Amino acid sequence: MSIKLQRTNSDITRVLQVALTQKLGNPALVNVNILNVETAADLSTCRVFVDIRHDNPAEILAQLESSAGFLRNEIANNVKIRRAPAVRFIHDQGRANAERVEELLSKIHSE
Repeated sequence: MSIKLQRTNSDITRVLQVALTQKLGNPALVNVNILNVETAADLSTCRVFVDIRHDNPAEILAQLESSAGFLRNEIANNVKIRRAPAVRFIHDQGRANAERVEELLSKIHSE
């Protein structure tokens, strides 16, 4: 991955996190953490991996998808790229899975 693409991913992460926490005004989205952004080499799309700490992650993903147009506009206005990529959100369950593994290992260890 090129340095320019890494910088673009970092800028998109920053812009999206600010938009989620300060600009959308949706209290359910305030607790969404952006873990990683992977932008295609041609900058046409970006996949946003999010950590969702909520009882119903599917509902939060639906709210994120419905806000994708606004978030794409935020990227267009705040990141220096020719064309803003289409945004797709993916629930990254890596952290939840790691916590579950730790829980199981500690249970096995205590027995």
